[in-house]
Amino acid sequence: MFYYIKGKLELLMDNFAAVDCGGVCFKIYTSLSTKNQFAIKLNEEVLFYTTLIIREDAQDIYGFSTEEELEIFKKLISVSGVGPKGAISILSYFSTASLCDVIASGDSRALSCAQGIGLKTAQKIIIELKDKLPNVSVGERTSVSIPNSSMVSDAVNTLVALGYQRSLVLKVIEKIDKSGDTAEIITNALKILAKQ
Repeated sequence: MFYYIKGKLELLMDNFAAVDCGGVCFKIYTSLSTKNQFAIKLNEEVLFYTTLIIREDAQDIYGFSTEEELEIFKKLISVSGVGPKGAISILSYFSTASLCDVIASGDSRALSCAQGIGLKTAQKIIIELKDKLPNVSVGERTSVSIPNSSMVSDAVNTLVALGYQRSLVLKVIEKIDKSGDTAEIITNALKILAKQ
């Protein structure tokens, strides 16, 4: 219904943004990566590429900073068993480039690191989307998406158990070197989290 929504960013919460368009304020559910990109644009004009999802009990708008992220979101929710919340969780955990790498390489363990995505669902996503996601150019690809997925998952769960918000932990984990063991990943993440 809506191709994009452009307006003043009034509010940015954990999983949604409020955008004022000429006196009408739209609640737009979004990913952590889009939220992080727009965090410095509070009270400024922003543009979300959007899709409207209609259910029996709700009509929700989902929006992203790029058309590519929106298209990947649509492909994710086309997989049986993956709803909008699951797709948002995946797009909050992975950049679009690293997600394409994970799916192309068939790494279901890495994909299952996203909150609410089990191993069976991850395998189903890979089977259904392996040949459907956009090609990512060599320059945009990450050299290693998630090298030790079980260690990363353990590190995330440990940091959440220590009281950190999962969304913040995932944001930090995306930025740090994940090639070490679980203890190293936790240590590196804590160095950044301590400054937050």
